[in-house]
Amino acid sequence: FSIYTGPESETRVSSKRRSVALQPDALTQLQADVAQKVQTKKNDSDAIYYFGTGPIVNPLVRKRRGVKMSGERAAILSEYRITFAVGGIANVVPGRGCEVHGVVMKFDTKEGWEEYKKMNAGNDDIRPVDVYTYADPDTPIRAYVFVMEGKDIDKDAPMEQPAEERYLRLIADGLKLHGVDEDYIEFTIMSNEYVPSRKPGDYHKFPSKSKVRKITRSKYEAICRDVTDKYYFVLGDIVCEMPVSNPENPGAKWIRGQCHGKGDMSWIIYKIRIDPDIPEIECREDLTPQHIEWAESMTYEYLSKCNLSATKCYQIVESSGQDGGGGANGGILAILCCRGSSVQVVQKGA
Repeated sequence: FSIYTGPESETRVSSKRRSVALQPDALTQLQADVAQKVQTKKNDSDAIYYFGTGPIVNPLVRKRRGVKMSGERAAILSEYRITFAVGGIANVVPGRGCEVHGVVMKFDTKEGWEEYKKMNAGNDDIRPVDVYTYADPDTPIRAYVFVMEGKDIDKDAPMEQPAEERYLRLIADGLKLHGVDEDYIEFTIMSNEYVPSRKPGDYHKFPSKSKVRKITRSKYEAICRDVTDKYYFVLGDIVCEMPVSNPENPGAKWIRGQCHGKGDMSWIIYKIRIDPDIPEIECREDLTPQHIEWAESMTYEYLSKCNLSATKCYQIVESSGQDGGGGANGGILAILCCRGSSVQVVQKGA
């Protein structure tokens, strides 16, 4: 080989430089690749990720509630733990040396995230955290998670009330579908005390007055306007009366704000209280007697948890001027945050 020095060296090097500079296609492609990487990084930083640990990890729940997410992946959150001690509901709390397994998901729109936050407004705070997916345990994803604040919950604290079987199953099935560790599912989720799900024929029912009078919808609405010591709600075409001594009772506040004087609550309970055993339907008009009976049982359990009771007192009929048949299709209600049942408790492994 030859070694060039002096002017000859500079001439040959300059020639090489010119030959590289004369590759516009390669330079353009390189610039495009860099720009794409910068844009991708920007888009990812603008994305809204959520770390789910409760029933929202189940696609059925997301579909029923109209929550649109994508890119679901199994992930781990360190220095936190999950507890069912408060209300039998999955809550994330700080826990040194602990970890929570769940599903990290990306909201398709900012509006969807804002709506989800409203849906889940309560005592939990929204906290940004770093989670790590099973597939890439070295790269953090900045995501939001709901964390219970203001309560010092011991790791071995007893449950205030048992969870519901259907609730735990929704979480377990969703985690399993996304490939979360099966030992975690078995020993952290399904090992909790739970209330067995009731089957058709064994649903809770509100008692009835000796005579259930027939009234029109306008009469029902007038009754609701004129009372202060009792609230009313509708299941199917049956009106239930609920005495209220403490308007600040959570159950009383919910009934007053969302049900009192309004229509059939069965459809919204179907959308919120997800039960895999209940036949899936697409709209309010598809409700069957089984759906309404099930919704009654769910409402009964919720009010019992709030130390409230109700009695069937009226049947709404078409406003024909007669006490005749016909039912009523009601208006839209808000979310019912039902929690649990007050019946037989099953201890896993007992």
